[in-house]
Amino acid sequence: MLPSGSLPEEYSDGYFTNSAQEVVILTRHLSYIGLKSDQALLTLAAPTSKIHLGSVTQLKLEGGSGSGLAELTSLTPGICQVTDAGSLTALALGSCSVVGLRLGDGLYLNATSNYLESMVVAKPPSAPVSNPMLIK
Repeated sequence: MLPSGSLPEEYSDGYFTNSAQEVVILTRHLSYIGLKSDQALLTLAAPTSKIHLGSVTQLKLEGGSGSGLAELTSLTPGICQVTDAGSLTALALGSCSVVGLRLGDGLYLNATSNYLESMVVAKPPSAPVSNPMLIK
C-alpha cells in the first residue's frame, strides 16, 4: 500500500496499491512501459471426435489476434502427431489430446486454445468383395 501519492525515498521505481486499491506505477527516471492486450478467443476444432488408426485428419485453429505464429502440440505424442499446419496423424489406439498456441507480438500476449480430445479407434473391417460366378 502506498502511503502517499509519491514514491518513498528508499525506492527508485515500483508497483504500488493506492488508497483506492488501484495499481500505481511510479519511477524516478524516464521509462518506457509497454502493455499488451489479450488476444481474441483461439479455438481448435476437428471434423469428428473419432479418427481411425493410421489415418490423417485436418484440424482447424481459428481466432487469436496479431501477427504471432500459430503452433499445434500433441499432448499424447505416442497416440497422435500434429503439424503446425493442422494435419493430425493417428499412431496408436487411445485418447489423443492436442492444444493450439498463437504466439504474442508487439501488441498481444500469447493465447492458448481449448484442449481438443479425439479418440483413435480401429478401422472397421472391410466388407469382402464377392465375385459372383455365372452358373449355367
